[in-house]
Amino acid sequence: MRWTLLVLASLLASPAAAQSAGREAVERYGCATCHTVPGVRVSRRQSCVGCHERVVGARRSGLGRAPRVQHYLHVPDLRHVTRRLREDYLVSYLQNPHDARPRMEETMPRLPVTEDDARLITRYLRAQAGELEVPASPAPDPGNVDPGRAAFERAGCMTCHELGNLDFGVHLPPVALRRIGDAAFEAPNLRFVRDRMTPDVALAWIRNPRAIDPNTEMPHPQLSDRDARLIRDFLFLVDPGRPAAARRPTL
Repeated sequence: MRWTLLVLASLLASPAAAQSAGREAVERYGCATCHTVPGVRVSRRQSCVGCHERVVGARRSGLGRAPRVQHYLHVPDLRHVTRRLREDYLVSYLQNPHDARPRMEETMPRLPVTEDDARLITRYLRAQAGELEVPASPAPDPGNVDPGRAAFERAGCMTCHELGNLDFGVHLPPVALRRIGDAAFEAPNLRFVRDRMTPDVALAWIRNPRAIDPNTEMPHPQLSDRDARLIRDFLFLVDPGRPAAARRPTL
């Protein structure tokens, strides 16, 4: 363990060495096989997602059984992920991923990523994306939870997003969300926002997501500054509820 820490410290002391080690870790774990990763090119022919896109887009001859594929047609773009997600969250997620996007049947594979490699990968991605500075904002205010929920519903956020076990009365089937687009179908569960983002970044993201990640599929919500802060405070302080207990089978 001591030797590993010494090696990591020496790498971090040299930005070029740290970047080289981070890129090596990205390649070793095959991150770019599915994701778009800055600085690491994988041809679409070698990419899992690219292969599936070719199957879906292939011309149908009308003879025999047409090839079909439903999954891994799109996965999150990692080019600017470190601009919005906290480093400690990403390090933890790489080692123990969870399903943040509840409607996607695909899931992040559990790879034997060490903490050292997770930090190297995260810092590699951060260096590629560039640092982001957002304005400081007031701490989330408990008094904004109720008006924040009203602003959340008024803005229609629950059309795409889930928030824990809260029920907003909108229950669109997956087929309807797919027709809206990938952004709706792949929208994350917002119960994790307080783990994934800092309050300052979350507020900047709600105000203008493309100012943080120009490749995001999140649309510009066009909110007032007041409503953006109300929604941010609601997301950070509301009780998202606990998963419902499994029903016992009746005999």
